[in-house]
Amino acid sequence: MKQATRPVESRDEALIRLAAVAEERDVKIFTYPHTNEFYATSVSRPGALHRVTALSCTCAGFVRHQRCVHFAALLEHIGELPPIEPEPAPATTGIEIVCEVCTGDGYDGNLPCTACRGRGRADIIVAVIDIPYFDQYDLNQLRGVTCVACSGDGFSLVSTGGRLSDWDAAPCTRCRGAGLIPIPARACDLVAAA
Repeated sequence: MKQATRPVESRDEALIRLAAVAEERDVKIFTYPHTNEFYATSVSRPGALHRVTALSCTCAGFVRHQRCVHFAALLEHIGELPPIEPEPAPATTGIEIVCEVCTGDGYDGNLPCTACRGRGRADIIVAVIDIPYFDQYDLNQLRGVTCVACSGDGFSLVSTGGRLSDWDAAPCTRCRGAGLIPIPARACDLVAAA
């Protein structure tokens, strides 16, 4: 059975979403004038109030998730709701590669090309790289990136007991003992041409 997953949202995104839910559900914020304490109306128990501060709420949702509609409503009420930040535009490389399957027209026969999804351009993933971290052949061709898991050693230390001296070397599972993560040949050609 396949389990549905929700996209992971940041705390700020969750608070902005919960503030909108609080507005939909008509959560009201009240201030007790003698102590300046804040209270929010309960959605699940009509007539009940939850004490809310800028750091917490007394409802079960906040205890479980460290955020709730009451807390988000209070943050909006006092003007402390995090601002909505626009997503940064993806960095462009200026390199356009024509799809090899459809030769750039977006169609494979009479159907949209499945390789490029009808765009006529091939997908290219360009990573921001720092050339000194690459190992190189004599012909100055890139062959791989130093493995981060084992720092290029090709092995990692594994505990075999409870004492500090009970360690054994095991081949790195990420680079399979090579100390390098190979780079695809086409990526090397693109980096060398740039």
